[in-house]
Amino acid sequence: MAHLRVIKSADEGKQFDLTEPVVTIGRDGCNKICLRDTLVSRCQAEFRQGAGGFSLVDHGSRNGTLVNGCKITEVVLKPGDQILIGQTTLVFLAGSENEGPPNDLANMISAIMRAGQRAERRTKPRQSATSQKPATHG
Repeated sequence: MAHLRVIKSADEGKQFDLTEPVVTIGRDGCNKICLRDTLVSRCQAEFRQGAGGFSLVDHGSRNGTLVNGCKITEVVLKPGDQILIGQTTLVFLAGSENEGPPNDLANMISAIMRAGQRAERRTKPRQSATSQKPATHG
Protein backbone atom coordinates (compact mmCIF):
# COMPACT_ATOMS: atom_id res chain seq x y z
CA MET A 1 0.00 0.00 0.00
CA ALA A 2 1.21 3.51 -0.82
CA HIS A 3 1.15 6.28 1.72
CA LEU A 4 2.34 9.81 2.44
CA ARG A 5 4.31 11.00 5.46
CA VAL A 6 4.36 14.64 6.47
CA ILE A 7 7.95 15.57 7.26
CA LYS A 8 7.58 19.34 7.62
CA SER A 9 4.60 21.46 8.75
CA ALA A 10 2.03 21.74 11.52
CA ASP A 11 0.99 18.19 10.57
CA GLU A 12 4.55 16.80 10.86
CA GLY A 13 4.63 13.10 11.71
CA LYS A 14 1.19 12.30 10.28
CA GLN A 15 0.82 9.46 7.81
CA PHE A 16 -1.92 9.19 5.20
CA ASP A 17 -2.66 5.88 3.47
CA LEU A 18 -3.64 6.04 -0.19
CA THR A 19 -6.27 3.31 -0.16
CA GLU A 20 -8.78 4.70 -2.67
CA PRO A 21 -8.50 5.22 -6.45
CA VAL A 22 -8.70 9.01 -5.97
CA VAL A 23 -7.59 10.84 -2.81
CA THR A 24 -7.98 14.61 -2.62
CA ILE A 25 -5.68 16.86 -0.59
CA GLY A 26 -6.23 20.42 0.54
CA ARG A 27 -7.09 22.76 3.40
CA ASP A 28 -10.87 22.14 3.35
CA GLY A 29 -12.34 19.45 5.61
CA CYS A 30 -14.09 17.74 2.67
CA ASN A 31 -10.72 16.42 1.41
CA LYS A 32 -9.60 12.91 2.31
CA ILE A 33 -6.29 14.52 3.37
CA CYS A 34 -6.88 17.83 5.16
CA LEU A 35 -3.76 19.90 5.91
CA ARG A 36 -3.50 22.63 8.54
CA ASP A 37 -1.54 25.04 6.35
CA THR A 38 -2.95 28.44 5.32
CA LEU A 39 -0.88 28.43 2.09
CA VAL A 40 -2.61 25.25 0.88
CA SER A 41 -5.63 25.76 -1.39
CA ARG A 42 -9.00 24.47 -0.23
CA CYS A 43 -8.85 21.78 -2.92
CA GLN A 44 -5.15 21.71 -3.88
CA ALA A 45 -4.65 18.45 -5.74
CA GLU A 46 -5.51 14.78 -5.95
CA PHE A 47 -3.67 11.47 -5.98
CA ARG A 48 -4.91 9.05 -8.65
CA GLN A 49 -4.18 5.35 -8.64
CA GLY A 50 -3.62 3.86 -12.09
CA ALA A 51 -1.96 0.90 -13.74
CA GLY A 52 1.45 2.63 -13.53
CA GLY A 53 1.10 3.53 -9.86
CA PHE A 54 0.03 6.82 -8.35
CA SER A 55 -0.02 10.16 -10.08
CA LEU A 56 -0.44 13.59 -8.49
CA VAL A 57 -2.62 16.16 -10.27
CA ASP A 58 -2.69 19.83 -9.24
CA HIS A 59 -6.15 21.44 -9.38
CA GLY A 60 -4.83 24.80 -10.62
CA SER A 61 -3.95 25.90 -7.09
CA ARG A 62 -2.73 29.45 -6.53
CA ASN A 63 0.65 28.51 -5.00
CA GLY A 64 1.14 25.39 -7.08
CA THR A 65 2.29 21.88 -6.20
CA LEU A 66 5.97 20.94 -6.37
CA VAL A 67 7.49 17.46 -6.64
CA ASN A 68 11.23 17.27 -5.92
CA GLY A 69 11.45 21.03 -6.37
CA CYS A 70 9.68 21.17 -9.77
CA LYS A 71 6.24 22.74 -10.23
CA ILE A 72 3.83 20.19 -11.70
CA THR A 73 0.38 19.96 -13.21
CA GLU A 74 0.46 16.14 -13.30
CA VAL A 75 3.24 13.67 -12.51
CA VAL A 76 3.62 9.93 -11.87
CA LEU A 77 5.07 9.52 -8.39
CA LYS A 78 8.06 7.38 -7.46
CA PRO A 79 8.89 6.14 -3.94
CA GLY A 80 10.81 8.82 -2.08
CA ASP A 81 9.41 11.76 -4.06
CA GLN A 82 9.07 14.91 -1.95
CA ILE A 83 5.85 16.84 -2.43
CA LEU A 84 5.64 20.50 -1.38
CA ILE A 85 2.14 21.91 -0.95
CA GLY A 86 2.06 25.33 0.68
CA GLN A 87 4.60 25.03 3.50
CA THR A 88 3.90 21.32 3.96
CA THR A 89 6.42 18.73 2.77
CA LEU A 90 5.27 15.14 2.31
CA VAL A 91 7.17 12.04 1.18
CA PHE A 92 5.50 9.48 -1.10
CA LEU A 93 6.25 5.90 -0.04
CA ALA A 94 5.24 2.68 -1.80
CA GLY A 95 6.49 -0.84 -2.40
CA SER A 96 9.75 -1.60 -0.58
CA GLU A 97 9.64 1.88 1.01
CA ASN A 98 6.48 0.81 2.75
CA GLU A 99 7.98 -2.20 4.55
CA GLY A 100 8.58 -2.05 8.26
CA PRO A 101 6.71 -0.23 11.02
CA PRO A 102 4.66 2.83 9.96
CA ASN A 103 7.01 5.24 11.74
CA ASP A 104 10.27 3.55 10.78
CA LEU A 105 12.69 6.49 10.89
CA ALA A 106 15.34 4.71 8.84
CA ASN A 107 12.93 4.18 5.91
CA MET A 108 11.83 7.80 6.06
CA ILE A 109 15.40 9.16 6.13
CA SER A 110 16.42 6.87 3.28
CA ALA A 111 13.48 8.06 1.15
CA ILE A 112 14.25 11.71 1.88
CA MET A 113 17.92 11.29 0.98
CA ARG A 114 17.08 9.61 -2.34
CA ALA A 115 14.58 12.35 -3.23
CA GLY A 116 17.14 15.03 -2.38
CA GLN A 117 19.77 13.37 -4.56
CA ARG A 118 17.32 13.19 -7.50
CA ALA A 119 16.43 16.87 -7.09
CA GLU A 120 20.11 17.84 -6.84
CA ARG A 121 20.95 15.98 -10.07
CA ARG A 122 18.17 17.87 -11.87
CA THR A 123 19.27 21.31 -10.66
CA LYS A 124 23.08 21.05 -11.03
CA PRO A 125 24.33 23.06 -14.01
CA ARG A 126 26.40 21.04 -16.41
CA GLN A 127 29.84 22.40 -17.12
CA SER A 128 30.92 22.18 -20.73
CA ALA A 129 34.50 21.53 -21.79
CA THR A 130 34.65 24.93 -23.54
CA SER A 131 33.76 26.82 -20.36
CA GLN A 132 36.83 25.59 -18.48
CA LYS A 133 39.83 27.91 -18.41
CA PRO A 134 43.03 26.53 -19.96
CA ALA A 135 45.90 26.01 -17.56
CA THR A 136 48.48 28.79 -17.58
CA HIS A 137 52.19 28.11 -17.28
CA GLY A 138 54.83 30.49 -16.27
